[in-house]
Formats: sequence, structure tokens, C-alpha cells
Amino acid sequence: MSKKVIEELEKLISEQVNPRSINIDKLSVEEKKKITGAFQQLIEAERKKDKKLEEKARKELDNVVFDILGLAKQERQQVYEALKMLREMRLK
Repeated sequence: MSKKVIEELEKLISEQVNPRSINIDKLSVEEKKKITGAFQQLIEAERKKDKKLEEKARKELDNVVFDILGLAKQERQQVYEALKMLREMRLK
């Protein structure tokens, strides 16, 4: 499972809007555990098809990644706004 988690994280990181990046090899053991735990919670929520639980798990994963990137509250909001704009552009 850990290899799959890391591969998915690498994919997500390569698609990020923010110019900062994460070198997974340089993460601390604690940071890797936080990301893995949050990602596993998201997978479990998706398996249960529980939208509310899935949204909570997704937000937790976002926060773990944002913490590692050192993003402030305002920067986090900017990421969400940029992603919203990208989604809207794709739907047009």
C-alpha cells in the first residue's frame, strides 16, 4: 500500500498549482506517516461511498500537504480558488 500511496502523491504533487514542491525522499518519518494515514482515510471513505466522510478525509489530506509545504491560511485559500477556476474552465 505504501508504494501506491507514494505514487499517487507524486502524481498529485506534479499537478499542483503552487510552485512549491515536495521531495518525498526528504520528508521526515512523521510527515510520511501523516500523509499515508490521511491518504488511507480518504481511500476508506471512498470505499464506503460516504461523501461527507470523504470530504473530511480529503480536507485532512490537503491540510497535511499544505502543512508540509508551509502554506499559510491565505495561500491555502488561493490554491482552492485556483483549483475551482481550473474545474470551471474544464467544464466550459
